[in-house]
Amino acid sequence: MIHLSEFVRIIRILEHWQAARGHRIEKLPAPLRPPAKLIRNQLIDRTYVYRADGLATSHYCPFYDDDDFETVYSEMVRTWIPGVDTRWRMWLLSSLAQQCQHLPGNYAEFGTWRGGCAFRILARTHVPDGHRFFLFDTFSGIPADRLTERDRDHGLAGELSDTSAELVDELRARWRPRYELCPGDIFETLDTVDVGELSFAHIDLNGAAASRLALEFAYERMVGGGIIVFDDYGATEYEDQRLAIDEFFRDLPEKPVALPTCQGFAVKR
Repeated sequence: MIHLSEFVRIIRILEHWQAARGHRIEKLPAPLRPPAKLIRNQLIDRTYVYRADGLATSHYCPFYDDDDFETVYSEMVRTWIPGVDTRWRMWLLSSLAQQCQHLPGNYAEFGTWRGGCAFRILARTHVPDGHRFFLFDTFSGIPADRLTERDRDHGLAGELSDTSAELVDELRARWRPRYELCPGDIFETLDTVDVGELSFAHIDLNGAAASRLALEFAYERMVGGGIIVFDDYGATEYEDQRLAIDEFFRDLPEKPVALPTCQGFAVKR
């Protein structure tokens, strides 16, 4: 059985040999597409200073000039997804979390898995004493119930099961008691945990129904100026999740902003 990290590495390699829908390469006759992709990969891609995690850019990448970020990132990936470069995604996540550290309110993450994103946020923010970071997850994989048909088709049922609350607690022990683990299905646990007001929330659940529930919970408790970040907001395989998020905001003053890192975020007014 292929481990998740190896599977993701293979996907990233395959991505390098794909072209997005509508790309000029895909409009070429089929026999010409492989050599066109070879030319692109060997020549054009050399102009990019960053090409990974579905994003390619020749523009300034701030993490290259941030030694602390690189140190923390290197430590994080050893117990997370080694071999996959998510630095732009992690830079934005931790930077948005930093914007909220002086606001009143706690932090919450819905969908923690092995705690990689929580590691980034804990390592890069300095929230006041007494504030807490609540980490919600089953810590045993994504429950099969309440998934949409498309969620199931993409294999979400049981995914991300190679973790445990004990593992996450051990890996993040240096930050006790700043965080609180909240194990269990959020459909059963949210009403049992008093998170107080929230200034920052990270939703990384992938399933549409769970993401909508977490968003409703977080939005109701979010202080003005607080930020909600949605991981994989732009991922085609999690389209039902994005549709559920967009529907939630349909009649609200805030609107989610899509990012090229596949994330999205909204700022509470």
